[in-house]
Amino acid sequence: MDSRRTAQEMPARLELTPATYHHLLKTAHRHASHQIEAEDLLHETLIAALTAGNRPCVENRAWLQGVMRNVAATKRRSAYRRSRRENATLVIEPTDDSEVPTEFLSSLPRSQRIVALLALGGHTRNEIRHLLRISDASLRQRIAGLRWRWRDAAPNAETLPGKLLAGTLAFGRIRQNLLPLTGRNTAFLASHDPDGHLFAVSFFHLKAHKLGARGN
Repeated sequence: MDSRRTAQEMPARLELTPATYHHLLKTAHRHASHQIEAEDLLHETLIAALTAGNRPCVENRAWLQGVMRNVAATKRRSAYRRSRRENATLVIEPTDDSEVPTEFLSSLPRSQRIVALLALGGHTRNEIRHLLRISDASLRQRIAGLRWRWRDAAPNAETLPGKLLAGTLAFGRIRQNLLPLTGRNTAFLASHDPDGHLFAVSFFHLKAHKLGARGN
């Protein structure tokens, strides 16, 4: 058998000059929020180019940029749908059990325990992420670890038990009324007490008191 292969029989090769790579990476940054996301987007675009049999050269820049836009749009739609699914449910599923699993909570690492306690208080994923000031990926990692520990502690359990805020308060309407409070630049957190009274938490940096020429 002839060891030489024709060009059509040879496997796809990535022939990419540094100039073309940096140009495409710069384009990827327009569709990404950080460096790693831009690099991932570029790599997926290059894989699509090789799959389609198009060389990532200067002549194909316009085509590559179009593929990149399509890949970025698909990733945004997937992230949006995933976010809607996650935010539609609480971290801990509500049950009729009114007792908080205190022994289980005390055995959790601090990072997972605070997520569980916030979820038991009825906070959504967005609210927990805002309060803890962590990324969506970090929160998903904590939730995965939390559920894994629960399955390990109770092998026959399907969901992590817990309770939501008790009572007959109109939580949907209360949350709507809290939005104007959180829209203020000075408000870090807005919530309500068990009776439904609204309140906002703000942090102020007190300025040092300056004495006048005659003192106080």
